[in-house]
Amino acid sequence: MASLLAGLGSVCRCEVYNDPGVTACRSCGETLTAALWLASPSFDGPASSTPGPMETAERSASTRSATPGPTAAGDPGRLATPGPSTPGERTVFRGFGEQTAFREAPQIEAPDRILARPAPLHTLGPVDGVDLPSVPGNCPRCGRSHPARLHFCPSCGMRLGSDAGRATRRPPAGLLAPGSVKLVLLRGLGASGTAFPLREEHTEAGRTVGALRFPSDDTLSPLAATFSYRGGRLFVRDEGGPSGVFIRLLLPEVLREGAWFSIGDKLLRFLDRVPPPQPSHPAPRLLGSARPAGTLLRIQLVHLGGIPGRIFSRPAPVRIGRALGEILLTDDPFISARHCELDHDPSGAILRDLGSSNGSFLRLPPNGERELYPGDTVRLGRNILRVE
Repeated sequence: MASLLAGLGSVCRCEVYNDPGVTACRSCGETLTAALWLASPSFDGPASSTPGPMETAERSASTRSATPGPTAAGDPGRLATPGPSTPGERTVFRGFGEQTAFREAPQIEAPDRILARPAPLHTLGPVDGVDLPSVPGNCPRCGRSHPARLHFCPSCGMRLGSDAGRATRRPPAGLLAPGSVKLVLLRGLGASGTAFPLREEHTEAGRTVGALRFPSDDTLSPLAATFSYRGGRLFVRDEGGPSGVFIRLLLPEVLREGAWFSIGDKLLRFLDRVPPPQPSHPAPRLLGSARPAGTLLRIQLVHLGGIPGRIFSRPAPVRIGRALGEILLTDDPFISARHCELDHDPSGAILRDLGSSNGSFLRLPPNGERELYPGDTVRLGRNILRVE
């Protein structure tokens, strides 16, 4: 065992390796206590005459201070420790009182035309195909102002983009004509990327009726929607079926009582607002948990087939997600950790998407209609299609 350990070299505190049997560091000259201990006949530790760590550090420091130059005068082959710090040098403290001085390289300022400074991350190009705002604005979620071309809100983290501007832009009349628009399947029961051109002035879509059919989707109405060109613009109309037509949110939307919305594969319904009790009419005292303060929003989870599910009563704002929020839906992988938020509004509630990966979808009113733009996303049953 002793011969095995003695055949190993030693590493000094200055991080220089020394060959087996060497008792003084070839770089700084410090005594290698580990080498002395391995060379001793017993493994109880170094001899009592061997200096301790603090004494060794002080001795090595004094030896280095007395060393005049890069090499010792009497031993040209021995590397000596640099002398005391001079202008342009910096002292580094390693441990056990040891100090090492080294000369810093001069700082050279290169011209911008030679070494171009990289642009900040928030000024780079579009994110996920969404153009960044070119002018300062306010976050649609928390209202905090943000500089131009910022990816995320510095306060709440909501993704910022020109979706809001795109939702308010109107293409010139006559831009869209039959055959100029197609629907691309993003997710559904068919192959992703399948394109459905809208060549006719009116194109009906459903499970069994119309030119655009999804026969394997049992959640879709026989006739669900109609896509129509009018005045160079494209519109989608809900045909009143039970499955409905859902549009992905680009801006916060006001929900009336009874409005439906979808996140992931979950269908939810905003029931109503419950105002706080009046001081003159206190709520009856019953056994149970105390009523939360403030205005409550009642949200219902709807199961497959339209079967009513659990009702959540939460004080506004109500955040819904898979891992964070007041309402957690943990069994749906298409729901983001923090997906959407509902806040109270005098006319109902405001639904905001919190930068989720798969988006939040609002159902059109029965027989309602909405204009579509390139880049918008429509959901019919289990099928999610993008307008291109």
